[in-house]
Amino acid sequence: MSSACRKNVLISEPQLMEMGIPYLPVMWGILKTSWERLGPGGDDVIWLPPIHRMGDAASLLSAYGDTPIHVLGLSCYTWNWRLQLQIAQQVRARHPDCLIIAGGPEPDYKDPAFFAQYPYIDMIAVKDGEITFNRILERVLARGDARGLPEDRPLFLDVPGLYLPGPDGSAHLCTGPAEVPSVFEHSPYLAQSAYYEELRRTLSSNVIAVWETNRGCPYRCSFCDWGSATMSKLRLFDMARLEAEIEWFGRTKIGFIMLADANFGILPRDLTLLDRVVAANEKFGYPTYFSYNTAKNNPERTVAIAKKLIGSGLSSAHVLSIQHTNEDVLAATERANISITKQIKVVRELMADDIPIYVQLIMGIPGDTYETWKSCFTDLMEWGIHGHYWVFPYNLLPNAPAAEAQYRERWKIRTLERYVLLNHGLRMLGPIDPVLEAKSRLIVETSTFSRADWVKMSAYAACIKALHNCAVTQSIAVYMRFTHDVPYARFYEDLIEGFFAGAEPSRDWYQAVLAHHQRYLDEEDAIDFMAIPQLPDFPYRIDPGRWIFVQIGFAIDAFFEALREHLVRRYPAAVILESLVAYQKNLIVLPSYDRQRGKVFVTDHDWPAYFAETQQLLVPALLPEPAPTPGAVIAVGDQTWSDERMTRPLDWTAGSEDERWARWIHATVTGRNSNRKNNFQELRRLSSGVIPSDPSAKPRRLPITR
Repeated sequence: MSSACRKNVLISEPQLMEMGIPYLPVMWGILKTSWERLGPGGDDVIWLPPIHRMGDAASLLSAYGDTPIHVLGLSCYTWNWRLQLQIAQQVRARHPDCLIIAGGPEPDYKDPAFFAQYPYIDMIAVKDGEITFNRILERVLARGDARGLPEDRPLFLDVPGLYLPGPDGSAHLCTGPAEVPSVFEHSPYLAQSAYYEELRRTLSSNVIAVWETNRGCPYRCSFCDWGSATMSKLRLFDMARLEAEIEWFGRTKIGFIMLADANFGILPRDLTLLDRVVAANEKFGYPTYFSYNTAKNNPERTVAIAKKLIGSGLSSAHVLSIQHTNEDVLAATERANISITKQIKVVRELMADDIPIYVQLIMGIPGDTYETWKSCFTDLMEWGIHGHYWVFPYNLLPNAPAAEAQYRERWKIRTLERYVLLNHGLRMLGPIDPVLEAKSRLIVETSTFSRADWVKMSAYAACIKALHNCAVTQSIAVYMRFTHDVPYARFYEDLIEGFFAGAEPSRDWYQAVLAHHQRYLDEEDAIDFMAIPQLPDFPYRIDPGRWIFVQIGFAIDAFFEALREHLVRRYPAAVILESLVAYQKNLIVLPSYDRQRGKVFVTDHDWPAYFAETQQLLVPALLPEPAPTPGAVIAVGDQTWSDERMTRPLDWTAGSEDERWARWIHATVTGRNSNRKNNFQELRRLSSGVIPSDPSAKPRRLPITR
């Protein structure tokens, strides 16, 4: 074909970097491979190097110079939507005859005003894009002359899976259900290996490869839009292809595999695939990390996968995608067919093997209330999970079931667009780039909770994360549950609403967090991070839960004195509570700790042995009071913290006081929070009025609870 008839295709799929690591442009590879292997192929389509990094639109497009762009494909997600719109606008200005196609989960194809709002987008492709894109390219080539291509809508009316502008500005047209592939023999990574391997060589950092082993999902969670493939039969990829891709990942030194399957572990063969990944790591040293979404109703395989990944070093913790613990709330979000009982079984088995757990929760699910939201956290404690609770605001995706008009009307859903920045607990000060840091549609009001409730729910979550996850009151809550049969729900309701929100010094912190969340609703450009007033030169803001924890650190004596007074008054039958409050205070890792000198403190009960026993039990069981040890001296010898298969030094003694606080925040406050990280673990009893001292004894590692 003559060069005049060839068509240049540009795929734009800018990705946020994960922990500073760039993604390989997988959508470009999928579409190009589909065209070459399943379409006409040939040299009549020239695939320009894709856009795969976030950045300024003009700078990204400058790489193409005066090269004509005939077809622009946009892979659109929440995080890149605004940038994609700018790219589309600028391509249209430079190349008026370019056909611009938007795909991915972000374009709201149900909105009849979409094309009036975004007139530079010519069509939306829904669901899987391979077959649809091939059909589009075939018609573009058959037409020949590109002039007036965007206005030639009748050319594409027989391509299933498209939404097109209606004639004369009328409601848009749908061309029918998309054709989706059922056979996946050809790997984009293998077919386009020359490009990917050259790209890998040019990058000094590690890279992330998005990997699929199947498409589809048997569930219909209302918040989810898994490639518009929820509540659908699984379509499996060819095993020979998958095994070849795993080998290629290892040989090409792809460090990070981001599995795109909705439910890894749903199929027996998933264990075989994981064995191949582990073998590649052993053979090549790559991949080094494997991220995945767990199967929901397959506890045996879920546990086996978690053990293999963590045992091989390819993962550091198990992510429990529970979203909520209340069955009525789960039913309201079409998640009732995911068994809580099976989730608990997974938790118990993983905890028995000392595997760290992150719990994913969604705040703002229609059907939730302030009361059921509070119980969500304490249910997790009753299950035995005391580590990091990862709370996400409900992001209403435009094509998820919850975005349908009937569902929104049923639950009286109200949303706001706000920035949601998940930066491991802190964000650098400075202006927000509205293109590179896109907003999300957050549910902030429904028929079951008001905006005022949403603010209180946010503040309660922050308090739980500070007090329990950061192990400020975790030991006290565990003791009251195991020995005095005080449910976690009653303990924390009283502690937060009866003490923390009303007593000094915590009352001011609670009010500051409430005011912060109210500003988040009121101010369009607000972010969910708070400045630390005691550290004016600290160049970061931190999330409210960690902010509370830092405030406790600055006022440790006053806080624990007020806490002691409240608890002794509230629970008079717990006659040794005062001893435990003092013990818990001494366990908290603070910037005042010097690992070269260590620390000693006195306790009159054998709390270390008591909490070692609670950990072995995992779930509440009635325990007697700890043994008395009058005058016992405990020596702290921690040099590092170890959690989530990581070990980091407790080292911040050099520099000014403000510099020590800053280093302490980076070392212990950001990332996962747990008693292993935020409480001392290496404890040794030096002397006692009853038990002879044993100076030669080795430090005994004494985890408190998970």
